[in-house]
Amino acid sequence: MKKIKVSVVIPFYNVENYIERCMESLKSQTLKEIEFIIVDDGSKDASRVIVERYLDDSRFKLYTKENGGLSDARNFGMQYVQGEYMCFLDSDDYVDSTMYETMYNKAIEKNLDMVSCDFVWEFEKHCRKDQGLQKNPLLLDVRAVVWNKMFRTAIIKEHKLQFIKGLRYEDVAFTYIYIPYIERYELLSEPFVHYIQRDGSIVNTQNEKVRDIYTILDHVFSYYKNHQIYEAYEEQLEYVTIRYIFGSSLKRIVKIEDAKLRNQIIMENWEYLNERFPNWRNNRFLRNQKTMKNTYMKLMKSRNAYLLSARILRHQK
Repeated sequence: MKKIKVSVVIPFYNVENYIERCMESLKSQTLKEIEFIIVDDGSKDASRVIVERYLDDSRFKLYTKENGGLSDARNFGMQYVQGEYMCFLDSDDYVDSTMYETMYNKAIEKNLDMVSCDFVWEFEKHCRKDQGLQKNPLLLDVRAVVWNKMFRTAIIKEHKLQFIKGLRYEDVAFTYIYIPYIERYELLSEPFVHYIQRDGSIVNTQNEKVRDIYTILDHVFSYYKNHQIYEAYEEQLEYVTIRYIFGSSLKRIVKIEDAKLRNQIIMENWEYLNERFPNWRNNRFLRNQKTMKNTYMKLMKSRNAYLLSARILRHQK
């Protein structure tokens, strides 16, 4: 029996209009020593029927569980992983045929603990490439998603890493908690993943669940503290928090239609940063890195400037 080089965990729930394209992209993978761990998370539509068409290919393995959400399904699938490296894929997305072979070969060539790739945002009427930057320290600008990455399975199992259940932004916690164990990392410029943007999907529906980012960040802080590495990473974690508060978090909040709830969370967002990191304005990475992003964040010196930014973003949504 050939050694499994890569395991890909793919949970699905009610994605009958998308999952065939995902399965076809997996079936076409040029890497042969690969397994696809497909988790039926209690799906109620025809998704399972579609998946079952691929089970004559021994690389496809189907498991079933009661509905528990994406994180729970990923954790469930991880127990069956046999590969040297582990990947995750969302069942409404799809990947290029050479993705896993290219990433695996790079990982083996350079003995990498994690390898990432660029990806394509696919909207209904247009596409846009998302091009990352490989910076040091990695924590500062890493894309905190798991579906464009290849992780060393031994690290995940040794440290018993799992996804937080029941919250949005589960990829953020998993990525940041994995990072301290990375010695070697590389970003590939090929946009292998096609990230589908669906109206009504969780990531495109904004409500009070945007608050989950605070719980996620607090979980990361606690993990670093419990493992006695918080002080070594504190300034990086502070910068990451600034970036979320003034960036993706605020952009999501301003899309909430309920004005009362929106204004309440806008203020909670500001208070979260200032309570956790009252001296954030002096952050070394914020002050020293000359980027457009940092220029924007430096303008948020006062609450009034922050509120003005929220109003502008709301108008642009």
